[in-house]
Amino acid sequence: MAFALKKGWWLSVLVAVLSFSYIAYRLYQYYHQISLSDIPPLKAPIILLSLMAQTILLCINLFIETKKWQLLIGCVKKTGFIKALKMVLAGFTSGIITPAKLGEPLGRAMFLKKEFWAQTTLLTYLGGMISNLVVFALAIPCVLAIYQLPWPKFPSISPLYLFVFFGLLVILSVAWYKKQWFKKNINRFKALQTLKELFYQLASTPNNVIIRVFVYSLLRFAVYSFQLSIMFWLMGAHITGHTLMLIPIYYMLVSMAPTFFLAELGIRGSVALFIFSGIGLSATAIVLAVTALWVLNQVLPALIGIVVISQNNGVKNNNSQLPA
Repeated sequence: MAFALKKGWWLSVLVAVLSFSYIAYRLYQYYHQISLSDIPPLKAPIILLSLMAQTILLCINLFIETKKWQLLIGCVKKTGFIKALKMVLAGFTSGIITPAKLGEPLGRAMFLKKEFWAQTTLLTYLGGMISNLVVFALAIPCVLAIYQLPWPKFPSISPLYLFVFFGLLVILSVAWYKKQWFKKNINRFKALQTLKELFYQLASTPNNVIIRVFVYSLLRFAVYSFQLSIMFWLMGAHITGHTLMLIPIYYMLVSMAPTFFLAELGIRGSVALFIFSGIGLSATAIVLAVTALWVLNQVLPALIGIVVISQNNGVKNNNSQLPA
């Protein structure tokens, strides 16, 4: 287990080094262009309004994530909104310092009794899995459209596309309506322990909860996309349909990379340079935009989470000192 963890850390470190190296290479290529003059002059009212808009969107983002988590954890234990919000913020703190945010369930679970920790972990991963499915579902059509990969056009749909489409539709339908059967028979595959447990949790989660979690994840992705669009607009980009289609691709690639804290910043910067190099912004402006958004959406909630965790530990210590 320790060796596997070390391998995971080495992979994250390698990805971090490569990401920052790519950013340095791109900036070095255009070193004569690197200047704050790349960013258009902004008047104080515009900066203030943009900052207010980003703050409001951050609050909306946290509200949606809290409602989503409140819905998921409600399958195990009914939880109020304020407590669910504290769990979400604590999850930001424990997740940002671990590879691929694997430690996020630790922050959320510390507000519950130990008997709920295992299910809390599974529900956290289930919520993350659904969020990634939403991102992939939106990004793949954008990839096909932008990079002109094979894409069937009506009415010239080949029999192969029809066969694949209806085949996937049948498989998904059977898996959905026979999920209890899958839950029973997946026990045979010992190597898929985590996937098996996630499927167990999915099978035991009511359908209406899963659908609402998908909706919350879609809304949260819309907020993220709007925030990034605002940052690019501030940097002087013209927001077009092409730019909006690049955003899901960017988030899909970021979600696929193993990250931890500052490595995530490097990965986001390098992926952004690769994806958004054609929207009319300099490398400096692109890196600055995604960095500012990362600080706002990840670092700031993590810092607030530190306060929340400290308060929770203080309450536990006070309770433990009370006479029986």
